[in-house]
Amino acid sequence: MKHNNLPPGCTASSMPAFSKAATRIETAMTVTLAKAASMPSFAGVKAMTSDEMVETYVKDSASG
Repeated sequence: MKHNNLPPGCTASSMPAFSKAATRIETAMTVTLAKAASMPSFAGVKAMTSDEMVETYVKDSASG
């Protein structure tokens, strides 16, 4: 059984693999994912000293 969804007179080899718009979208997605992957996962997280951790633990324990 032959399934052919191309318009009459067109062959698969004459059709572009991707349209220009699809290629632009693919490029934009690749750039966005690359930027997201390059960001550190701990952005915005502040390191605490052991004294600060103990102080925070004591305060949290007293209020709970």
